[in-house]
Amino acid sequence: RCFIPWPSPGKPWDGWPMAKFGLRMVFYFGNAHEAPVRRALLSIVEQYWAAAREPIRRYAIAEDKRERYLAPGEAPDLTRLRERIGQPDSDWSIDLSAEREIQYASHWSLAALSVIENGYLVLYFPFSFFEGAPRYALRDLFQRWCSALKVHQAYGGMGFVLPVEVGNQAAALRRIGPYAMRFVALDTDLPTTTKLWCRDGIRCVNWLTAVSERLLEKIGGAEAVWQRAGPTVSSLPYDGGTIFVAGPHPQMGDAEQGVIPREYVALGRALKPLRAAHPSTIFNAPEGYEAPPGYRAPLGWGQAKPHQLANAHYAQRWLARFDGD
Repeated sequence: RCFIPWPSPGKPWDGWPMAKFGLRMVFYFGNAHEAPVRRALLSIVEQYWAAAREPIRRYAIAEDKRERYLAPGEAPDLTRLRERIGQPDSDWSIDLSAEREIQYASHWSLAALSVIENGYLVLYFPFSFFEGAPRYALRDLFQRWCSALKVHQAYGGMGFVLPVEVGNQAAALRRIGPYAMRFVALDTDLPTTTKLWCRDGIRCVNWLTAVSERLLEKIGGAEAVWQRAGPTVSSLPYDGGTIFVAGPHPQMGDAEQGVIPREYVALGRALKPLRAAHPSTIFNAPEGYEAPPGYRAPLGWGQAKPHQLANAHYAQRWLARFDGD
């Protein structure tokens, strides 16, 4: 099956998914308060809405998080976002979903936040969206949006589709750890957390990994990455950096079957020196999982409780899955 249900112990499943498998793109960019960035972001939101093959049914918009429901064929009202393009101190955010309720994952959903300093955009597609499309359609779209936003890092490929509303997104993320550990190339994160901790380095890698020139300079530039990664990794330019492509197509992997995509490992090893310290726990560790004796979570946590250390260690294992050690 291609979904994970919300757990409801002792009750029959209600038919609604907590997470799905699909295609995921997430972009992180600076100068998020500036008009050109917000204008580009609004254009991407409009392109996505126009491309959606399932009707967008609800949305929530900047500083007004009331759920707004759309009739079939009705477009979301983006007036507030247009008005705030030239207002650098204003909140600028939107969630879109083809599901009727915010707690459910949807293959057609999007979340964007554009505030002073850093912003993010995460969006999902069903696998079927690119069937019959030109060979490089997915990566060309990713490249175009990386350039439009002048990202400092971005990731594209197979991933877990989670609810886009932050609270439900975090709750779902906590529960998918065992699936993420098994299907190693399915990417995920909580964008608000990555935005916080990965300002001077990357989180990890996916099939498509965009890295800004500013970050690449720390490890000798894009050419040094190619030399370390080897011939299974190619690259594309974007306005402000380089997109590294780990093999000819996105993969999901399966650690239980020993399927760890070698192209992802080649890229992960090459970019390991650029991986940021990421102290957030991300997932809940499975029951019975323990951190090794003496383990201290990144950036401290000396007084952490055992289950907190277990969660932190579990997350670090996942973030390091393509390090090649």
